Amino acid sequence: MKITIIFFMAMSILTSCNNQGTVENAGSVPFEVGTEMVDLTPSVGFPRYGFPSVTSSGVLDPL
Repeated sequence: MKITIIFFMAMSILTSCNNQGTVENAGSVPFEVGTEMVDLTPSVGFPRYGFPSVTSSGVLDPL
């Protein structure tokens, strides 16, 4: 238990010493966000994992 606490304290101290992300440098790198919609629904007849003899027979709600 003490080793775990010491490890996390050391990691927090080491990571807090990084001065690359200061407020002065925040405007130099643009902040970008992106989203995308992808249909992950398996096709009809796709084998179900764990049930080798059962395949999908249709789609109730797309993923």
